[in-house]
Amino acid sequence: MELENFSVKKGNPEKTCIYKIKSNVIDACIEGGEINDIQIQAYTASNNRQYAKYLLTSIAKFAFNINRRTGYEETFYLPDFDHGHHRRWTLDSILLLCQSLSDEQFNEAVLDLQEVQKHVQFMLRKNNLINEDGTVSVYRTLNHAELAQIIDDIANGSLDKPDYRYTFQTNIILSAEREHEKLDEGYAYREMKVCFHVDIEDILLHPQFITTSHSQNRRIYSSLCYEEEIIFLNKHPKGWMTFKTSDIYSINKPQLNQLVNYVKENRFEYEREKNLRMGNVSKYVSYIPTDEYYLMMDTKVISFHSRLNKFLNSLNPMLRMWIKKQIKNSKFFY
Repeated sequence: MELENFSVKKGNPEKTCIYKIKSNVIDACIEGGEINDIQIQAYTASNNRQYAKYLLTSIAKFAFNINRRTGYEETFYLPDFDHGHHRRWTLDSILLLCQSLSDEQFNEAVLDLQEVQKHVQFMLRKNNLINEDGTVSVYRTLNHAELAQIIDDIANGSLDKPDYRYTFQTNIILSAEREHEKLDEGYAYREMKVCFHVDIEDILLHPQFITTSHSQNRRIYSSLCYEEEIIFLNKHPKGWMTFKTSDIYSINKPQLNQLVNYVKENRFEYEREKNLRMGNVSKYVSYIPTDEYYLMMDTKVISFHSRLNKFLNSLNPMLRMWIKKQIKNSKFFY
């Protein structure tokens, strides 16, 4: 474990220990960079971050024995949008990145993630940054895929009930802000920011206690540290998370009212998007078939999907169309 001295803003100690990320794979996921000649953007970057999310999720599932029930897919596998034009991250692109990792690279990443989690949790305890119930308070701005699942509660007046409990399904790895002086900025323009009380065992990366290979070479310390973000785990087998109305930190009322009014006025489109857990409920209608989306996107299925495409592409057009029709008629997801 490589450690450095570093002053913390909260917890009173003058100096504390910083864990230096050793795995190039984990480092690139945090900072952005190159893995086996494939460029990826940082997990906390605002756009095009599916590769980093996929990698961190896959590694974390191995590192911490996380199992997610079939049918409760990660929302970052959904189609992405760019200036109103529909586009998809292809399965082949994700598969190429995953298959490029050697066993040594993958195992090093797993061990590094386990070590950094131990260090972060140790430092949280040492610096008295945990609540009496053993949780850490983090602040997460709900994305549209999460907000879509509770918008009916809000439309029915749940915000007037402090103890009302909301439940939504979301990803295994999530980012949130720690408490800091600019908490009212950043994503405050979004509809809702919530204070979640996360078990200390589920805190993975913390900007006060880690550093990366790029930290001393870039003007921005690192995307994780610069944005004051904490990465934590959602280990629930169905991906459920809960919070109460009293846990809501801030609400952008004009934005939220706009979304509620959209739901009331466009019930059919909203229900279709909600069922698919699309990324931007307020602007887009789903173009991806339901059956195709619910194809489970783990690496075995991705590999099978890739081989199936190569096989179909080797056939003459008439035979290819006939086989695809048979697959669909048999309700086998293509």
